[in-house]
Amino acid sequence: MDNIAIVPASMLPLTETLKERVNTLPKGGVFLCYAQENSRQKKILDRVGEAFREHGHTVMNLSMGEAYTTSHNF
Repeated sequence: MDNIAIVPASMLPLTETLKERVNTLPKGGVFLCYAQENSRQKKILDRVGEAFREHGHTVMNLSMGEAYTTSHNF
């Protein structure tokens, strides 16, 4: 397994877009995506991201809107 992606189920039909995002991460990177209107989901993923960072992973944490409109490269 090269990278990890945790996304809302509503994004699963868009796997090609997800693959493009996840593949911009270095090996062992973690892509976390949340529904912008769901603050509880964001808080949970923030904590998940912190745990991965503590174990040396690169983490990209974006809202669904950001995932489709911005380009982030590492």
